[in-house]
Amino acid sequence: MNNKKLLAIMAVSAMGLSPTAANAVNMKEAVSSETLDFSIGGYVKLSTMWTDYSAGDVSGNNLLGTFYFPGGIPTSPNGGGGEGGSDLDFTARETRINFKVTDTIDGHSLLGFVEVDFMPNGDAGGNEVLTNSYSPRLRHAFLEFDEWLFGQTWSTYMDVGALPESVDFLAVSESTVFIRQPMIRYTHGPFQVALENPESFNDSGDRDDSDLPDLTANYKFKGDWGHVRLNGMVRKIVTVDNPNSGDDDSAVGWGLGFTGSLNVGQSDDFKFSVNHGDGLGRYIGLALPRDATIDADGNLELSTTTAFFAAFRHWWTPKLRSSIMYGDIDVDYSGSVNAFTSSSDSITLNLMYSPVKKVTLGAMLLHANRELDNGDHGDMDRIQFSAKYAF
Repeated sequence: MNNKKLLAIMAVSAMGLSPTAANAVNMKEAVSSETLDFSIGGYVKLSTMWTDYSAGDVSGNNLLGTFYFPGGIPTSPNGGGGEGGSDLDFTARETRINFKVTDTIDGHSLLGFVEVDFMPNGDAGGNEVLTNSYSPRLRHAFLEFDEWLFGQTWSTYMDVGALPESVDFLAVSESTVFIRQPMIRYTHGPFQVALENPESFNDSGDRDDSDLPDLTANYKFKGDWGHVRLNGMVRKIVTVDNPNSGDDDSAVGWGLGFTGSLNVGQSDDFKFSVNHGDGLGRYIGLALPRDATIDADGNLELSTTTAFFAAFRHWWTPKLRSSIMYGDIDVDYSGSVNAFTSSSDSITLNLMYSPVKKVTLGAMLLHANRELDNGDHGDMDRIQFSAKYAF
């Protein structure tokens, strides 16, 4: 191994970083290899948001102060009655960096990918009093060997290509399938199937691993017109210790989705997603619905979820575009009345301008509602600005 190659490997290893799919700085020349290829990518982003809540203040909320998190919208029996609150937040925590290596050995294709950012992950890892320092958070860590993938990345049930462009971290998040987890995935042409990490998120916040992996699959149809995708998921949902039997109770959850991105005219696009299922739960809306509730006899009652979004983007010039999107989710908890979200919706307007390639300035208006199963409700209005440099 020559000195250039050794230094390049040591440099990227010392960073402990990861890759992005695009806009990466190529290190192949420094490595001096016919097949080995390193790249570093990511982006730096600042978001500034002013938010008004109808039913209470959320000052210090780790999630709503960073991006639109529908499960955090305050609610009350009368929707606030004018006794809400407002907050101004500045954050750079969406900033991310990634590292990728690809190689070909004995005719086999290899890829390794790792990505981190600084978004909320339960423990903030910092505060806004002095330094605004936050701990890195693992997003992706996987390897690909030909048609096989091993590691953590987007769920096979999730269609990344149907996600709308947005000033916010995640648009129409109440109705979007958005989940990363460890898995073993097989891809053959337009078909994918995977065994993914199981986890139940039930009544009272119980979390429990199943003894069976979640089974996910999708099939994509694509052409010059765009793409559409059929998505499916089956999972075993469990809860701890039924008080009557003394055993764990379980039920079979499932989800079906139809998603896509359609080209409109020469440059515009229309993106959509429709999902329905029993026990769809944590797979959608940033875990807005619970997978299930527990009845008086200690048995699981799966929640039934229906969600959709639609987004249209129009390019005014090669540098200026705008989009409008609407999302909605409805959850049925099988007759029980509780303080879990039963419905949420939002409408978003975005205006995005790229003065030069890789730099994007954005402005966004958002109005969102949330209602609980017990009738409590609330809404929020947000104005957001962002500046982003992708590399």
